[in-house]
Amino acid sequence: MIESATKKIVVAIIAVSALAVGGVATAKFNKNGNDKMISRVSEKLDLNDQQEQQLANILKETREYRQKIYDQTRDEVRATLSKDSLSKEDALGLLKMHQQRHDDMQEYMAEKLSDFHAVLTKEQRQKATDVLLSFVSRGHMGHHGKHGKHGDHGNKWNHEEH
Repeated sequence: MIESATKKIVVAIIAVSALAVGGVATAKFNKNGNDKMISRVSEKLDLNDQQEQQLANILKETREYRQKIYDQTRDEVRATLSKDSLSKEDALGLLKMHQQRHDDMQEYMAEKLSDFHAVLTKEQRQKATDVLLSFVSRGHMGHHGKHGKHGDHGNKWNHEEH
């Protein structure tokens, strides 16, 4: 029972990261990023019109939230770094602020993932899980230096029992 709950948490964290990296990063560099993301997800999961609209709303809200966080962070960093002197405490304050914003974003993304998950059918949730596990097994979710160049997890994610 506990192992199953742990696996669900791991899958949720992976999905949050995938949404954050895949969906929002695409939208940042491409004006049609959300449309392309929605099309890809809709095709893979066979979303209906209402589900597509809910995904579009989530991506829009997420983009706006990320932009707000980015703007706040930029302004605070600029104010701190433009001082005549920078103390160790100032530098630590910037690092702590960055970590707190990162933590806040993870919590926000978990909430949005939960919102989207709630509108999927059982079959769509299974398809989404399969896509995410495939994404992970190809090494797209790792961190340089921790698990090899591209997060070398091998295929262990796909071979664990559910």
